[in-house]
Amino acid sequence: MQRPAEIQIDADDPWKDDDLERKASGETLAAFIRSIKGSLVVAVEAPWGAGKSTFLRRLGCHLEASEIPVVFIDVWRNDYLQDPMIAYVSAIQTRLLREQSAGEVSAGSIVSALAKHGPKLCGALVTTAAKFLIPGGSETIEAIGDLAGKMGEQLLSFQDEHEKSQEAFRDALAGARDSLTRRIDDQPIRPMVVIVDELDRCRPSFAVQALERIKHFFDVEGVIFLLATDGDNLPAAVSSVYSSVHPQRYLRKFIDYWFHLPAPPSNLFVKYLANSFAISDLCDGASLDQVMHERARQSHAYLNSRETLAFACADVVATFPRFAQLLGLSLRDQTQAFAIIVGVLRCVPGRSSVVPNLLALCACLRFSHEKEFFGLKQGTLSLDKFLQNLLPGFERDPVALAAKVTTEALIFEGGLSPSSIRQRFDAAMKGIEIGDSDEYQCAWVGAKLFVGTGRTCISDMLTLAERFAIKR
Repeated sequence: MQRPAEIQIDADDPWKDDDLERKASGETLAAFIRSIKGSLVVAVEAPWGAGKSTFLRRLGCHLEASEIPVVFIDVWRNDYLQDPMIAYVSAIQTRLLREQSAGEVSAGSIVSALAKHGPKLCGALVTTAAKFLIPGGSETIEAIGDLAGKMGEQLLSFQDEHEKSQEAFRDALAGARDSLTRRIDDQPIRPMVVIVDELDRCRPSFAVQALERIKHFFDVEGVIFLLATDGDNLPAAVSSVYSSVHPQRYLRKFIDYWFHLPAPPSNLFVKYLANSFAISDLCDGASLDQVMHERARQSHAYLNSRETLAFACADVVATFPRFAQLLGLSLRDQTQAFAIIVGVLRCVPGRSSVVPNLLALCACLRFSHEKEFFGLKQGTLSLDKFLQNLLPGFERDPVALAAKVTTEALIFEGGLSPSSIRQRFDAAMKGIEIGDSDEYQCAWVGAKLFVGTGRTCISDMLTLAERFAIKR
């Protein structure tokens, strides 16, 4: 599956091109953060693929504009490390050094203190114990009593040093907070926000460790953590590591608040997907908005289009949300279905090689009716019969009905001329509001390129689509 591109965000206008309309949610969470006096961990929860990372990056820029410093950590990129503590310390150091190089702060001693004490907190007591229990330890212990005594002394020494390192680390962390917030002397403490992204994608042990490190070592006034989570993978990680504990109860020990992002409606989500997958690359130099406008006004260029992919992209973006909604696709499935569509569009020579509304429909069917999808692909199931018998609700939706009539036009082998097929389109439009009838006009523009090509047109299109589909 093609990976969505990272959406570019304007630091001076972070909610510009906010396709998912998340500005209100961002302002609400920012107001909450500004009101916090102590330390806090907030889980920002939304389904997989719902744009959490983009929301948090926009929110980060929004907070920075109100003079709340933000440290952003993609922990998934660091889960090859032995301990997430290293990733946290490194990210804070990087932010301090960036400010120092810009002449904004003098952070040398703070960076040194973080570097000195942070790594000391990564070790565990069992590591010290292991020195005495495995061959090749630093000392030869002959008597069991001596072993217990020596080990106890070392453990107590380690514990004492560990506690001193914790205290020194928290002091350094408070210094980093004050340095980044420009706090002077006895001024009120202002928050520093650490955004932890992609926690759900980490290996379970690393994800759980990441939570535990925050609780044990970052409990410093004014240090606020925001964790991106989909609500499923983090509890699963806890269950994987601690099979005997209740995952949600365990998480409540570490997370103070859950902030829920509402799932975006399909008509907004498709714009987000179109930008993420850079579908404008296929629009012949025009923006997707321009092409969508041409489609909406049924321009001469649109009605007479033959080869350009730009209008195929417009058809897909216009029809995909309705199919996703009618077929009940989750955001994850919508993302994967749209990836299939973009994969097909990127490798066909032109619009005359693809029927956009049927491509959108069938890509959605891949995730709602997988068995039937493969029947269509293999030619053992007729799409028109499938729509007629299994999806009666399509009769009430203008976009879906347009796809159904397109199917009838494509597979009608012999007997009907293009003008006769057009009569079937016109008949289907009777009783439909004029605004909705545009979808039939758009369907006709695509279908007339293929009238009489038969069922192989659909089968070939789905064979190509399946090359870009993930294994389920």
